Amino acid sequence: MTTRPPYVATLLDRPLPTLHLSSLSASSNPPYDAQVQASISDGRHHPLLEVTLHLLNSDLFSAHFLVRKMEKQDVAKWLHSFLHAVEGDLRNARCWIRDTPPDVLAITVDDPEREAGRQEGHDNDREKRQEYRRIDVYAFLKGMTPQEVRDQYEKASVEVDLRPDLAHLETLHGQVTADRQARTESDEGLRKQRWHQLVNMLHHLERRYGYQPYDGTVAYDSKEEKQHTTTMVLGEGWRRF
Repeated sequence: MTTRPPYVATLLDRPLPTLHLSSLSASSNPPYDAQVQASISDGRHHPLLEVTLHLLNSDLFSAHFLVRKMEKQDVAKWLHSFLHAVEGDLRNARCWIRDTPPDVLAITVDDPEREAGRQEGHDNDREKRQEYRRIDVYAFLKGMTPQEVRDQYEKASVEVDLRPDLAHLETLHGQVTADRQARTESDEGLRKQRWHQLVNMLHHLERRYGYQPYDGTVAYDSKEEKQHTTTMVLGEGWRRF
């Protein structure tokens, strides 16, 4: 792996992102650090690594610009789900998790969690169920009701055996929102979980691709949709947004 750029330390040392509705708009979704945004865009890193760095910088607009060009890449599916969960688009978050292979989901969890899964026996849907649960908790912390979350599952065409029933969602909702302390603990716990998942993905992609220059289109596999080409405007530089 080539030397890690200094700005990566800036991202890893930042405060945990808050759990609030974000936006894919360039104007209403400012990055955590605008200078880091420019450095990432000009870095000529592998596109999957670049998406991860933009997400660490809370820059959903830049991340989405790239990840939608890699819809067949397995790692991109998880990154796409992560992005939409942060944005509040739970239907799309579930759809992308539905399509993410178990080996990619395993990358994002810590070794003790992975070992626990092995001890429990091989279960291809274990990590997927955990991801759905994180999305449910995220939704409850943003004020959604159990019925609204259940409706999102229906609209997302999630496999029947992975859909929690309404009673389960009501129980989870009660655990998350029972009192201020429970809500605070759930909020902090989920923020840490999601951050560690993203950092684990960063480490995986650093080992796989490093920071050497790549052709910016090396991982592209999806054609640009017309609505995207007419609404996205690129600025100066390698890949400024």
